Amino acid sequence: MRYALGLIAFSTLLLAACGGGSGGGSAGLTPPVAAPPVFDPARFSTLGSQSRNLIRKYGNAIQTPATPTTGTATYRGVVGFNRIGVIEAGTTPTALGDITLNTDFAAQTVNGNIDNVVVSDGGILTGSMSIGNGVISSGVLIAPVASTLGGSAPHAGSLAGVFYGPNAEAVQGGISTAIGSAPTNGFFVAER
Repeated sequence: MRYALGLIAFSTLLLAACGGGSGGGSAGLTPPVAAPPVFDPARFSTLGSQSRNLIRKYGNAIQTPATPTTGTATYRGVVGFNRIGVIEAGTTPTALGDITLNTDFAAQTVNGNIDNVVVSDGGILTGSMSIGNGVISSGVLIAPVASTLGGSAPHAGSLAGVFYGPNAEAVQGGISTAIGSAPTNGFFVAER
């Protein structure tokens, strides 16, 4: 329940931070060039299971009391998107993919990428998202994203999340951007 309420709050923050639109531009980010994923009709189901397992694992976790101030960590997990409205925990997204977040706790920065996105019918979305120039402050991360998912020109967006566990073992949050030309909201959950 804490996660669902936190995700709703972050989704609202994201929409406010990006002006609620999916306007063009890339906020100075260049999306990475990713190798096309191999078609796997079961991938959507596999990512859905991974997402549910991570949400169950960290769904009742307590927010990290104090973000680490030394070291680095790489978080890997699942991102889910829906072209209509805001995705809450427990709802079925229309697209799922991989998210990687690289944090530098000493510099309080974050960057990463989203790729290998598939839709519910097993189709593959071309393109990717880059996450860059993000900041970490008081247990919260906020970062701009540049999306070329769906083969579009880069669209600017934003990502925000909260660290969970006594040693920031996981991060969960929301994302607002575009897939193709459609405004898109979603969630992510990742662990180190």
